[in-house]
Amino acid sequence: MVLARILEKRITADPSSHAGAARVADHLRWNQTYTDNDVSADFLQNYAWGVVASPEGPVKIDAPQIALLVLGPHMVYPPHRHGPEEAYYVIGGGGEITIEDGNWEPLHPQSVVYNPPWQIHGIRTADDPIIMISLFQATMVPKSTFS
Repeated sequence: MVLARILEKRITADPSSHAGAARVADHLRWNQTYTDNDVSADFLQNYAWGVVASPEGPVKIDAPQIALLVLGPHMVYPPHRHGPEEAYYVIGGGGEITIEDGNWEPLHPQSVVYNPPWQIHGIRTADDPIIMISLFQATMVPKSTFS
């Protein structure tokens, strides 16, 4: 599975900060918001999220939905927007994020990002994947509108 390969590479590079994510990953139901009609096959090979807590998740809570989001190496999650607000907390790897203005800012472990409703944002990675905790203010994850 592609997700296992992404996590394995990251854990090999820095075992202390990613072993916990790998242990949790085995217990999550992994999802993809998009299909091959929406994005490239390469995107789908390097993108997944698994719900940790939600009304239907392994841990039952109301909103926000809490998920583990993984983006593989050399990936671009194109600038997009969606109605629900969200926040990211980077727990491993790194990359860059663009918000509204098109400038790319670094993402690294312990980075926190808040996206209000309909704010344009995108993420790209380099040699390493990025692993983030995602808080999404919705019980169902809608498809984003790509900009």
